[in-house]
Amino acid sequence: GIFSFIVSNTEQFMTDLGGVDVELRDKIEEITRLLFEANLSKPVRARVITYFQWKLSGPSRRLPILTKGLPDHISAVLKMCIYSKALYIETQEHTSMSVTLSPILHGLNEPLLVRVVQALRVADFIPDQLMIEKGKGSGGVHFIWNGTYEVLDNEGVYAVSTLRAGMMLGENCLIKGDPKNICSVRAVSWGNALILSMKDVGDVFKGYDQDLHWLTSFAQVRWQRFCASVALSNVLEAGSRMDMPLKDWIHQMATMDEQFV
Repeated sequence: GIFSFIVSNTEQFMTDLGGVDVELRDKIEEITRLLFEANLSKPVRARVITYFQWKLSGPSRRLPILTKGLPDHISAVLKMCIYSKALYIETQEHTSMSVTLSPILHGLNEPLLVRVVQALRVADFIPDQLMIEKGKGSGGVHFIWNGTYEVLDNEGVYAVSTLRAGMMLGENCLIKGDPKNICSVRAVSWGNALILSMKDVGDVFKGYDQDLHWLTSFAQVRWQRFCASVALSNVLEAGSRMDMPLKDWIHQMATMDEQFV
């Protein structure tokens, strides 16, 4: 099993992990020296060093060490545990909370789910960086792992909604015609997301036509709801800034319904 496999390789794992730590320390020392030689101010040097410490010590560098040599199905189980905050969501059932797999993955059988998890890549985001940009393709399905992100209004200025771990976006890439993003999403904090690119979708679902059809159908329904939600948020945000009368809000929402529903 996965536990016995990892335990039997603990010594090699710790050696590899220690090597990464030494490599990280050497790189940070080299970067610090170069910044000092460039005569940058202390605050700027501190910000750059903070970025590289975060970037170089992130999960994308350590995860391969942890999963090295594991069979695909065991590696996928381990990744599912590590990625749990991105791939699982909390739902309330009566008076208790439960954790379930992300709806877009919930209908996949185990062999296909293993293929999907193995295809996910980790993307890093820094404050003020765009995760997706209005008017462009999403580039893939994004599962938010950690960090906080803002959905921006039509002008790309005001935040109309907040996204956190366990939320998903970018499913428009799965829809025929690849509709462009209707808004931009910007990182508020340092964070990571798991991305399933459209190219990987084609490779992963090869031979799984029925599952791919289900996936695209799910994406179509969710995308329509997302569009309606963003449009409503834009109306409410604009109304709150301009003190819009209720009758005008109703008119704007009626227009939104005609466009998206």
